[in-house]
Amino acid sequence: MPLLELKNLTVGYTGAPILQGIDLSLNAGEIVTLVGANGAGKSTLVKAISGLLQPYSGEVLLDGRKINALSPAKRLREGIAHVPEGRQIFAGLTVAENLDLGAYGDRSDAEARAQRVAHVCELFPVLGTRLGEVAGNFSGGQQQLLAIARGLMSKPRLLLLDEPSLGVAPLLVAEIFRLIVRLRDEGITILLAEQNARQALAIADRGYVVENGLITLEGPARTLLDSPEIAERYLGVGTAAEVSCTESARMAERLRACIW
Repeated sequence: MPLLELKNLTVGYTGAPILQGIDLSLNAGEIVTLVGANGAGKSTLVKAISGLLQPYSGEVLLDGRKINALSPAKRLREGIAHVPEGRQIFAGLTVAENLDLGAYGDRSDAEARAQRVAHVCELFPVLGTRLGEVAGNFSGGQQQLLAIARGLMSKPRLLLLDEPSLGVAPLLVAEIFRLIVRLRDEGITILLAEQNARQALAIADRGYVVENGLITLEGPARTLLDSPEIAERYLGVGTAAEVSCTESARMAERLRACIW
């Protein structure tokens, strides 16, 4: 049984559907990426899973159980953590206070929460040395690390990452993608909505292509990464360049080597 399933999901804003008839699944312990242009509906899909948007029709299933009626807070307690686009940290609070808010509502004792802080500081050393500093003074990339760390404070089974590379310097982007792989290896299932299709597919197990509110392609990430159609639309490679599938595969291998 998949950890998460979406069945024939239609969702949008103020009565206007953005996504229609979406079928999607995530198995425990894998990275699944959503590929699509800006405005394709990736963030809308993530919000429907976290409960920030209620679907007009269809089902959201967690462990085979319908959770459409659960609030975002209850979905968080069920193990779904959402790291939103744009980070949305509390800029006027310290790093430690942001992390503490990530565990809001958690009934663990103080020692268990302190151990969790120690773990995220081990994952993000820059945060561990600056717990008392105001988060608004951090760079965009460091704030993104804090947003991910805050999401981990709730002990999620499923981590929803919405555009984690947006506005982040290239060197730190590589660090974020390495971290995503490590989190998967630690047992966290990850749904990654990302415009940087090449890097996202390079670390993912599977992928879905979202276009005009529909899922138009899905499959193993390597297959999508090697597809000339995907290369032309999303990887910055045009048909005029006459890039073969073999060359696309070489590009993917070079990227994987950089990330791993």
